[in-house]
Amino acid sequence: MSSILRLGSTEQVEIPGGHRCGHQRGTPSERPPARPTLVKLRAANGSAIDTYGERTLTLNIGMRRDFTWTFTVANVKVPILGADFLAHYALAVHMNPRTLSDTTTNLRVLGTPLRQGSTGISVATCHGREYLDLLTQFTDITLPLQVTASGDHQTQHYIRTRGPPAHSHPRRLAPHKLAYTKEQFDKMLSDGIIRPSDSPYASPLHLVPKPGGEEFRICVDYRKLNASTVPDKYPVPHIHDFASGLMGARIFSKST
Repeated sequence: MSSILRLGSTEQVEIPGGHRCGHQRGTPSERPPARPTLVKLRAANGSAIDTYGERTLTLNIGMRRDFTWTFTVANVKVPILGADFLAHYALAVHMNPRTLSDTTTNLRVLGTPLRQGSTGISVATCHGREYLDLLTQFTDITLPLQVTASGDHQTQHYIRTRGPPAHSHPRRLAPHKLAYTKEQFDKMLSDGIIRPSDSPYASPLHLVPKPGGEEFRICVDYRKLNASTVPDKYPVPHIHDFASGLMGARIFSKST
């Protein structure tokens, strides 16, 4: 079961088993897209459920840590925390005491029994056997994108610079751009992609709108840094010469 966010605003989420708990932080009350996406969900009764893209939120379910997740926005009655969310954060559902426990911190929260019928949701399956076989063989392509673990190596990269550190003053962003940037950087920080730094180097940030106007591509202006960097030049083969050396080859391998 995937994690689903209800279309519109809400303060409670449903966990498998028909219980509610927790609050969410973010901007779920923003106007949703006017039209549903091409991705459809399938309810337990076989009816199709429209989806409206994805939204990243941070949940506070009373376990002394935040839970950030990218939800699929769908036209359902209540938001649902699916098995993907529970497995990622090592959360366990206990039916008899009606609690949700965090196996990392050993904390538990009591859920509120749901007063309405549960909404069963499953991803619409493909009837073509050849496609089903491919999805069964490569199950990782249908899973949410996860941060890959860094390789175990001793390689270090150095950037030689000259002169004082390249520094640019902070630039103000529009409120909606600032909120989007904070959300993206908080997610990268929690995923381990970036880390806090006290370096005197600072480059300006630019946000380029993506098609649709609701999301931005985060870009950094490194011109000052490039101007103070000593070029690291070394000869490399021409790509055409490299490709011609592959003629006749049938088996290729890679090191991991």
